[in-house]
Amino acid sequence: MNIKKNLTKIALVIGLVLVLTITAFAVFDLTGYNSNTVNNAMASYDHPSEIVSYMASHFTYKSHSTSWSPEQFYINKWGDCNDFATYGIYCAHKVAGMPKESLYQVRIRYTNDTQHVLAIYALYPTFSEFNFGYSSNGNYYHSKSFRNWFECVDNYLTYHTSKTAVWADCYSYDYNLMQRVTF
Repeated sequence: MNIKKNLTKIALVIGLVLVLTITAFAVFDLTGYNSNTVNNAMASYDHPSEIVSYMASHFTYKSHSTSWSPEQFYINKWGDCNDFATYGIYCAHKVAGMPKESLYQVRIRYTNDTQHVLAIYALYPTFSEFNFGYSSNGNYYHSKSFRNWFECVDNYLTYHTSKTAVWADCYSYDYNLMQRVTF
C-alpha cells in the first residue's frame, strides 16, 4: 500500500513540475490586444532603444510563473524576460508605429533546461537593407551588421550569456512560430 501512495505522490510531483515548467514560459498573445494605459504612458517613445531604456529605468527583473499583458507589466513594474520582450514589441508596434511584420520574439532553450526570450526589431526594412536590433530584458543591442533575427541571437549567445543553446524559436508579433534553429 505504501508503494502505491509513494508512486501517486511521485506522479503528482512530476505533474506539478511539468505544469510549472510549461506555465513559466506561457506567452501573452498580442493578437488584437490594445492598452490605452500603456499607449498613453509610452506616447513619447518612438524607437525600440528608447522603449528598452524606459524599461531598464522603470521595471525590475523578477521570475514568475504566469504570462502578463503589457498593461499588467506596466502596473506591476516587474516581470521576467518574457514580459520584457512582450512589452518591448507591443510598444514598438502600438506606440512607435513599427509594422507587426518587423517584430519578433525569440525563445532560446539552453542545455540546462532553462529558457530566455529576446525581442527582435527589424529596423528600417527595405529591399536593400535590413538593420536589426534586439533587447534582452532592459538591455538594447543594435548593429547595422545584424541582417536577420538569427544574427541577433548569435550575438546574444556569443557576447551576453555563457549558457549553451539547444534551439531558438522565432515567433511573429502574434506569436505564430515562424522558424526553429537547432544548435
